[in-house]
Amino acid sequence: MLYSAIVKHSHPVWAPFSSISQAQYMAKLGSSNQLLQGLQTELRQEDVTLCNHVSAIADGVAKLRMEATGVRKIVARLQGRAEPEDEIKQVSLEALQDMQREMEVRLTSLDVGRLAVVKQDDSECVQYPLAARLFEEAVTREWVKRRSAGDCGPGLAWSGFSAHCFLKASRVEEECWVLELDASLTAEELRTLVAERAHTKAVKQVNVADIDTLIECVHPLSQLEGVEVLQISGGCVCEESQTAFLTLLKAWSSLNELRIQELEWRVDKSQLLIEVAEAAALGALVFNGASPDCAQAIRDLVRQPYLQRLDLRNGTLDDQALDSLIEALDACDHPLQIDLNHNRITAAGYRRLYALSSRNPALQILCFRQDLNSL
Repeated sequence: MLYSAIVKHSHPVWAPFSSISQAQYMAKLGSSNQLLQGLQTELRQEDVTLCNHVSAIADGVAKLRMEATGVRKIVARLQGRAEPEDEIKQVSLEALQDMQREMEVRLTSLDVGRLAVVKQDDSECVQYPLAARLFEEAVTREWVKRRSAGDCGPGLAWSGFSAHCFLKASRVEEECWVLELDASLTAEELRTLVAERAHTKAVKQVNVADIDTLIECVHPLSQLEGVEVLQISGGCVCEESQTAFLTLLKAWSSLNELRIQELEWRVDKSQLLIEVAEAAALGALVFNGASPDCAQAIRDLVRQPYLQRLDLRNGTLDDQALDSLIEALDACDHPLQIDLNHNRITAAGYRRLYALSSRNPALQILCFRQDLNSL
């Protein structure tokens, strides 16, 4: 017996055991065996749990591979690569619903415009039914929050989608929406967008690629009640477009920022600026292409206490126009940032602006991409 051998052994390592009785030894041995059995049981349980985790991971990987295959087939089909339509239809609607969370992330990096386009033509609607369902299922509050929408904050930039898709998306309430209008949008489609009064407050920013589109869509646009930013970035301003433009300014009482960029002019820019100042209490105005004949209108704008940012980049303002602005800028007693980059102001004119910003702390004058207050 092991106990007898321990008692008879004379080596010091066994000394602690030589003084205990056989009963005490057996009790300690039983306790050790019980502890060992407990550890073995716990180890087996951990092993089972680990195996379950490994199995779940393997199932998850297999599922993701299956979903990725389905996504690749859909995207390939939409991008015009040859894929048998039967293979695409094998991706069930249940699988698309399971893919929703994954697609919320993936849609931000995919060509969403092509993936989600469902044109009004019935034949094309039939051709891409799963893509439409995929997009609609992916439009959730969390996905919308992750979408960038320019300076307006989180939202959805709608361009090239069908009116149906946009209305589906706009059911996510309390978000900022950016409506991008280009030549592909008809006034009838826009009327569809604003037909439900519940959606008229959702659009916070309107981007117009061509001012002619503004003329076509002025009536449905005027029904949008929450627009805060209007950007017009192309086209030729004539009497008709100017009238449509001013109509919108008067209809949108919530408008706070106006961006007028890269336009051709067939009307008096100065008079338009004066009417803009009268029609809307703007906090920010971007007016690219200001010329010396706009100096009087700019002086009137600077005097408005609500205007906090005036961007006059890429114009033809010169030292003579600056002379007429200095007095109004010097008298400005409310915070105002004015950007005069890329005009025709000489070094002498910029030195005058620097002196002006030094004596008037309310002004922040930007020129040559530098802040004069920091020089």
